[in-house]
Amino acid sequence: ILLDLHMPEVDGLNFLSHHRASTSAKIIVFSSVVGGKFAPIAKVAKEKGADEVISKPEGIINEKGVTASKAQELLETIHKLMKR
Repeated sequence: ILLDLHMPEVDGLNFLSHHRASTSAKIIVFSSVVGGKFAPIAKVAKEKGADEVISKPEGIINEKGVTASKAQELLETIHKLMKR
């Protein structure tokens, strides 16, 4: 399960804690939070059951939409994590 913490209508951390108990699937959480604020959020996500926590690459979305190279970077990261 690939879960964005910042969804428009649902808090990703609440979703994670609610659904972790009902699935054995690997849950990879990603967040747009960067810098010094990422580590505390990653820690909470891990405590709530995330298998992995990654940060969205900077610049993945620009005024023209999703940047192909950044989207590829995110997909490669996800593939590596899924192999663990």
